Amino acid sequence: MQRRRPLLRLAATLLAAVTAASLTACGTNGADPQAEGDPDASATAAASPTPKPPERICAELVGYWAKRELSGDGGYGDYQSRGLSDSQNNILLEVVAEAKAERKKNGAAAAEKFAAREAKRRCVVLYENGGPTGSSNGWPA
Repeated sequence: MQRRRPLLRLAATLLAAVTAASLTACGTNGADPQAEGDPDASATAAASPTPKPPERICAELVGYWAKRELSGDGGYGDYQSRGLSDSQNNILLEVVAEAKAERKKNGAAAAEKFAAREAKRRCVVLYENGGPTGSSNGWPA
């Protein structure tokens, strides 16, 4: 029985250390800031970032990859390794093809502006009714 007590103390100490380390890793000391009278606590909690809407994420992704393709640095693998869905990749392919034609007529800067504008417009259309829900072959679009 004497031997069990040191083991229990050791287990309790380890548990306390792991708990403290977990709380520290999460960026808190375990105390409630509002309980400590921190006036900015509720403002900080209310100011958490809101997620970007999917059409904006789509436009940013397609715009980024269109710019890379137009610069000649498009060798990054397939659309999945780029983080694109099938529908987003289709937009990318169309936008890049049309932007290359724009570049021939009006230069590289005009082509980049065209690509960004079209990526945004087409992504808004893609997600205007809640986004793609599926495709004919059973995979998400």
